[in-house]
Amino acid sequence: MWFKQISFYPLNKNKLPELETLADKLAEAQFAPCSGLDWFSEGFAAPVAFSPETVFPADYTWRVALKKEEKVLPAGVIRDILEERVAEIQNAEARNVGRKEKQELKEQITDDLLPRAFTRSSRTQAVFDTKHGYLFVNNASATKAEGMLTKLREALGGLEASLPNTKQSPGSLMTSWLLQGAAEGGFELDSDCELKGTGDVAPVVKVSKQDLTADEVVQHVKNGKTVT
Repeated sequence: MWFKQISFYPLNKNKLPELETLADKLAEAQFAPCSGLDWFSEGFAAPVAFSPETVFPADYTWRVALKKEEKVLPAGVIRDILEERVAEIQNAEARNVGRKEKQELKEQITDDLLPRAFTRSSRTQAVFDTKHGYLFVNNASATKAEGMLTKLREALGGLEASLPNTKQSPGSLMTSWLLQGAAEGGFELDSDCELKGTGDVAPVVKVSKQDLTADEVVQHVKNGKTVT
């Protein structure tokens, strides 16, 4: 499996659960579809299509997946029905409908529609590297990465993991790579990047499918932009 975006957390290898314990705990916190008036549902699901297990072990790694299902209820639909209800009341009772009553009608309409609403689902994948002591989450969003970590902690009753303390920010490090025309530490320059300037309305330059060592790209860095 290729991870396109990564958030990672150093782990205490000595306090990781046994594989069987992890599988049992995640099975207890398994995903169940949205029901009734629930807006969303979240739980662990099989990380691979060819196995129903909640943990897929391979070569010192444990792969897991967090599935989320959300109800889709467009605001425009609720608004249209609310306007119809308000018009019916005004015509039938010859009176205006106040703000509080409109809010109550809106909540009632929402409750009526929720059980019949469409749903959309998403998955966040993660891998425990038990040999080196890392948790890799296949998402660059801090919210989704922390969401995976939170659900793992809830299922396991705790998990020692924290964001890494870096000597240099990733942005400043990658900016220096562009200036020197090469990456270090086992990384290499590819063909895409995003650079951002400074100020209240900061300019943003997106580079795609281009040699990142080209003068026109490097010039953006020399003009004060940094890699984001």
